[in-house]
Amino acid sequence: MEGISEVPTDRLLNLREEFNDRLNFKNNYNIVDGKIDTFILRLRSYIERFPQDERLHHYMGLARYKAGGPARALESFRKAETLMENTTYGSSQWSTALAAHICDSGDAAPYLPPEIEHRLGYDYGHDIG
Repeated sequence: MEGISEVPTDRLLNLREEFNDRLNFKNNYNIVDGKIDTFILRLRSYIERFPQDERLHHYMGLARYKAGGPARALESFRKAETLMENTTYGSSQWSTALAAHICDSGDAAPYLPPEIEHRLGYDYGHDIG
């Protein structure tokens, strides 16, 4: 019958979840529901499958930053930079800002000042203090 998928429903639901994770950060189900650790675990599995996808590494940087891990976020942004074909995601700006922040404050302040977050287009909130 035309218009009816032959793909099993559970497979379609899994694909929906995967595409939501791979293509969407701000409105990702796990981000919206405050499940940043779940999102990070899912991203790891996608990065294993698609290691050359700069967007996944950039999203991992955002997720790690949101979770209060600026040093780990910097690693992810730097990886995204090495894969970058364009500057759409702003990974190099994040790398520059986080490297300076870590140098200045170390682990004392897990987040950038609000004005720098705003300049970077970050409006996803923080998961710690």
